[in-house]
Amino acid sequence: MTLKECAKILNRILRQKKTTRFTGTWVFTHAPKVYSYIQKNIRTENDHIDWDRVTGVLDRRLQKHWAGKQRKPKRLYSDQEEVDCILKKYHDKLYTFFGVLDEKDRVTRNTIAIRFVRIAQQGNVLAKEEALKFIKFTIDDWIEKYYPLRMWRSHTTVLEEQLTACIYRYRFTGSFFGYVYKTLEYAGRGMYTIRSLDENVLLTDQPFIDRIGFDMESGEVTVY
Repeated sequence: MTLKECAKILNRILRQKKTTRFTGTWVFTHAPKVYSYIQKNIRTENDHIDWDRVTGVLDRRLQKHWAGKQRKPKRLYSDQEEVDCILKKYHDKLYTFFGVLDEKDRVTRNTIAIRFVRIAQQGNVLAKEEALKFIKFTIDDWIEKYYPLRMWRSHTTVLEEQLTACIYRYRFTGSFFGYVYKTLEYAGRGMYTIRSLDENVLLTDQPFIDRIGFDMESGEVTVY
């Protein structure tokens, strides 16, 4: 059996039973041979069943029915070894958080982020900190590139709160970074942007500070 064959079986059973919510226990009950293969062969670097990889090969419309485990950690702990296992495996791919060259890089970046996220969801605070660190590199780049996220430049504390919430809320297999982008886009609506005086006036090469003057008659600071 292969992962592709497992996906074919699961797709068929999920459709037949018209299941709207399934978990690892559900797979064990309704497709024991598939579960046995997954348990033995589809595992993360920390030796957990890699359900993200499994659900990722299912038909897209069925992926949203994956319920997984309760993601609120029951206890917080610190385990550097769990973090190091991820860093060791992907050490030569961490550049993807600073910039991607192609779609393969995007997939790799997403995979690494989800690895940290899942360990953080189990309660490892070091994994959460590592996830935030690397995710922020990508977000900083987005803030410079994409207008809908520009306001987050002025709200770094709230930004970290939003990213932390994304780490603990993320459930569906799919693009974690797509989920983060949409979360920041929606949460940022209506937020104000604080401009730096060194920024250029729109469509010009002149910084804002050059447009600010003092009106001697009124005693007010004016933007020209």
